[in-house]
Amino acid sequence: MKRTFVIADIHGCYKSLKALVENQLQPTHEDQFIFLGDYIDRGPDSKAVINYLIYIKEHYKNCVFLRGNHEQMFLDAHQSIAARERWIINGGEEVMISYGLKNHDHVPYHVQDFISNTFYYFQDERFIFVHAGINHLAESPLKDYNSMMWIRNAEITHTLTGGRIVVHGHTPTPLDTIEKQIASASINLEICLDNGCVFKGQRTGLGNLLAFETHSNRLYVQNNIDF
Repeated sequence: MKRTFVIADIHGCYKSLKALVENQLQPTHEDQFIFLGDYIDRGPDSKAVINYLIYIKEHYKNCVFLRGNHEQMFLDAHQSIAARERWIINGGEEVMISYGLKNHDHVPYHVQDFISNTFYYFQDERFIFVHAGINHLAESPLKDYNSMMWIRNAEITHTLTGGRIVVHGHTPTPLDTIEKQIASASINLEICLDNGCVFKGQRTGLGNLLAFETHSNRLYVQNNIDF
């Protein structure tokens, strides 16, 4: 039976991602992966994370890669010195270190190509998957791509989603709150899967990388082993 695994906010935590996928999920080629963005920045090995995601893309054909605000900052860093500095202070420095580089423009082309080809959202019959959320105040919420990468505390309504559950990351959320959201998702129409993996030891209730399987409603919890 096909399973769909949703993973959010990896932030350069390669060892945790690999352990989650290979030790816990143990996917088959029938399974689907949906990644909610923020693959890079802050954590110790963005290079290995991107290479591993490219490996998954090549070996598991049912993959969806969404764009987070950190991927957007990476892309924007090409546009101006100010945008580059903004990216660097928000975790981009760790990306440069992982590639052994001093110049953002020298990041390998395949990395830029992978990030450039990410999507803003994806939906199926039951869910809308997005990095940060959906802006219910926008004239066309599913065309407000900036909000999809940056919004917090978005209001989710049946009218907005057509009854679909919005699954997102972006906002670090305690594990017990996430578990409650999964239990009440059919009513509240929202699940945040960002348990702040990269913030292990820095903020109470955070420090795990999560995978949510949509058919069984099962939550897989991988403690951060990168730090």
